[in-house]
Amino acid sequence: MDLTISHEHLADSMTVVRPDEINMYTASMLREILVDLIVHQGRIFLILDMTELVGRVDSTGLNVLVGALKRTQAQGGGVALVGLPEHVSKVFRTYGMTTVFPAFETVVDAEVGLPLVANARRRMKVAG
Repeated sequence: MDLTISHEHLADSMTVVRPDEINMYTASMLREILVDLIVHQGRIFLILDMTELVGRVDSTGLNVLVGALKRTQAQGGGVALVGLPEHVSKVFRTYGMTTVFPAFETVVDAEVGLPLVANARRRMKVAG
């Protein structure tokens, strides 16, 4: 199965990624795209816009997202979620991911809020 994904660079280190599904069938392709954005292009702030997500999200897909989160956080960045459909939000709640990934109503909100959340988490880690 082919993954349809688009992305748009917003700032020097910020990119909006729009996957159509995140599951075991698309995980390796999504991982390659995210690793390229983070490691090779220096995009340490990723916003996953899921407003038009047509497929499902499963534990394999979540593992890819957690891997991207770890890579971005190691460089002072982060991963945010936008527009979670209810069926996807339920998966994130089930696996306890709602406390791991900041969620925003819009891409603009995430563009402003993600660097602030990443900075606050960095400060908490240093203080803790």
